Amino acid sequence: MEREPATVMPADDLASRDLTGSPDPRPEAPLGAGDVDALLTESSVAVLVFTEDDALLATLSGVSGGQHPVHATADEAAAMALLARLDPGVLVVDAAACTDVAALCARMQRHQPGLVSIVVAAREAASELMGLVGGEGVLRVLPAPLSMGQARLALEAAVRRHLALAAVAPDQGAQVPAMEAAAVPPARVARGALLAGSAVALVVLAAAGAWVMLDRERSAPPASDTSRSSAARAENVSDSVPPQRAAEAPPVLLEQAEAALMAGRVLGPAPDSAEMLLRRVLEADPANGRARLGLERVWLAELGLAEQALAAGDAASAEQRLQAVAARTPGHPRLAMLQDRLRRQTAEATAPAVVIVPATPTPVAEPAPTAAETAETTEIEAAVEITDTAENTTDEALAQARAQRGILALVQERLARGWLLAPRGDSAADYLEALRETGAGPAMLFVAEQQLARALLAQSAAAVATDDLAGARTALAYARDLGVVPLEVGAAERVLSRAERLADARTRVVPESELERLDYRAPEYPRRAYRANQEGWVELAFVVGRDGYPDAIRVIEAEPPGVFEDSAAAALARWRYRPVQVEGEIIEQPAFVRLRFEIR
Repeated sequence: MEREPATVMPADDLASRDLTGSPDPRPEAPLGAGDVDALLTESSVAVLVFTEDDALLATLSGVSGGQHPVHATADEAAAMALLARLDPGVLVVDAAACTDVAALCARMQRHQPGLVSIVVAAREAASELMGLVGGEGVLRVLPAPLSMGQARLALEAAVRRHLALAAVAPDQGAQVPAMEAAAVPPARVARGALLAGSAVALVVLAAAGAWVMLDRERSAPPASDTSRSSAARAENVSDSVPPQRAAEAPPVLLEQAEAALMAGRVLGPAPDSAEMLLRRVLEADPANGRARLGLERVWLAELGLAEQALAAGDAASAEQRLQAVAARTPGHPRLAMLQDRLRRQTAEATAPAVVIVPATPTPVAEPAPTAAETAETTEIEAAVEITDTAENTTDEALAQARAQRGILALVQERLARGWLLAPRGDSAADYLEALRETGAGPAMLFVAEQQLARALLAQSAAAVATDDLAGARTALAYARDLGVVPLEVGAAERVLSRAERLADARTRVVPESELERLDYRAPEYPRRAYRANQEGWVELAFVVGRDGYPDAIRVIEAEPPGVFEDSAAAALARWRYRPVQVEGEIIEQPAFVRLRFEIR
């Protein structure tokens, strides 16, 4: 079944519906590996969306801007037919519309090797599906609902990845239609070869990084088969873990661990700490991806607290936290950086003052460093660590590292300007995505992600102060998705949720019966209406002020009109209510009441 918002068609009717209003072209292969922005601007890549969610379709159609045709279906047979006919480059899978996300992505990937997939799922399901990233062509797993900013960045990243794969596909023997392959001009082949060389270099660097990370992990006992290897890994993760009670299922423990992390109970040995709860999950299910990801968040949270202690000058607390992390994950990429920072900070604090008396003649002073040379932070130097004299460092690796430093500088420059998520294509978030695409190491990415996340949290707090709750929610959602400062995000979430509840209470109009009335004066029956034996009613809107008295009284409707309105409004003005309190704050509460005038 192929569908568009509010439209349902039979499964055998496979006439493509273009939700962006643009024609239905077969996307051409990209022109090469030149400027990425030019590629994204000039290329049109069809997007296939497997969903029944009209809101998701509207978001993707909006961010595509008509450049990338968006087609939707919620039927697997129709999806396969569209795959063959449209030749899409990007697949977006709504986990809520699919029984087996991994199987669907794998099936589509087999038929279309250059297809890049994005999975959208509810927040808890997204955590469990994170293991798909990197396999079956899955680029991202994103939590629903998607914001416009998230959808735009994810779609641009997927299109960029597809264009890169399409550029090297002819050299790799991928399935390319004969007519299209024959039409590839020599210039495109040359540019494709250049991109292929770049891709090979990135693969080599990624493999080297993976070997270093594997070498840092704690070794597990040797095993002769898969089951023994899994048992060994479980023993390595779960040493000193208390036995799990049979009544506690992993989902319950995962929820408790999330709550503990938000509450600041990070490391053990307390049984209600996030670490110990997650280890109990891994004891029962060693392959639980959500628990393993949770432990990584625990290490990051503890390292974040250590960094805060360093910034506050509390070296003892920082050292204690770093030692705790080192005992659990000695090869963590950020640990060595913070340990080096602690050593330098301790040395500076304990170093004796030295007075140097220059000899005669006075030597020529070294030139002062320029502002550009002193602008780079110590953390960035530790994250990059480029050594031109290293024997095992190639010229290509040096060039790539310098390029990464340049992109990181662009991220920081946009942060200084306050260009966090906008303008499109020139924001800190855009350059962070570009940094990811270069294959930058985890330490460098963590520095950039942490800086952007904290800037977004500051922006969210400023938006809350000006009652721009929608803007605050957008900034906070992006900061949460970065996943590097969970404790700070949790605190900001509580502040924003409180502001949203207050805003909802201020705008919600309640019936007078929900208020606690303290003083009541009966309205006077108009004499003329009483003599005429006339009855009726008046409906009034008003606001309970912070002092409990009605204010802004106005008539909504009256029957009959022009008879009882004045008497009703005069009586309501003398009533009094208990002031309405929400989240510990007294608010002005809108309300309404209907007063009946009857002769008995």
